[in-house]
Amino acid sequence: MRHRILHLMCVAVLMTAAYAQQSHWATSDDKTAKFMIDMERKWAEGVCTNNGVVSELLADDFVGTTPGGERFF
Repeated sequence: MRHRILHLMCVAVLMTAAYAQQSHWATSDDKTAKFMIDMERKWAEGVCTNNGVVSELLADDFVGTTPGGERFF
């Protein structure tokens, strides 16, 4: 009986997680989507020029870690 209840609970959790991850396309006038696309463009352009996007996107106290384990600020 316990095994069956645990199984049903797992199924319920997985179904809820699957439902929560449903996606949809943003509308053409969605302000959030426009902001994200603009920041993504600036981030890509920032590789070539210092356009200030890093200071816009990352917090002042941001600390990154490279895949090799080195820290950068």
